[in-house]
Amino acid sequence: MSFATDTSRKHNRTSKQYQIWLPSLLAFAGLAILVAIGGKSWEHSLPYDEMSPTNSQTLLIETELLQGMAQVPKSAQIGAPAMLNGRLLSADPSVQPESITVYLDGKAAGETEVFLSSVASLNGQNFLVRSWQIDFFLKNMRPGNHTLALQAALPGHEPIALTQSTIFIFR
Repeated sequence: MSFATDTSRKHNRTSKQYQIWLPSLLAFAGLAILVAIGGKSWEHSLPYDEMSPTNSQTLLIETELLQGMAQVPKSAQIGAPAMLNGRLLSADPSVQPESITVYLDGKAAGETEVFLSSVASLNGQNFLVRSWQIDFFLKNMRPGNHTLALQAALPGHEPIALTQSTIFIFR
């Protein structure tokens, strides 16, 4: 074997190693340059998952007629959609909620009349569980802490306050 052939094999082996990590390095360097040149224009918040486990809180609902839970966001962005959902069980099967309304600082912000029903069995008794969801946009709100309250409308009854919490609204 000649010296030239042995040297070219070593050179080929070394160049193949560079071919593996060089494109990644160049791509990373290119992105770093773009971010450095672009400055603030490259800063973009990722889509915010309203009901991610770290941004949601579960509130218990315990009134004379209704029991259940509501999952609401701890924080939300102005102009972004907010989603609330929950389940309700009526102590009186003949009285079921007609709608759920969400209030922000005492003003109605969203409402649902759409309920999905399912039957839950407990100790041989069947109970009607009503699931609901409210989607609304946060408009004309100032940043900071706000009061979020849920209210149910029942046929033949005054509206019932279900639960309330605070929500942090940011830009």
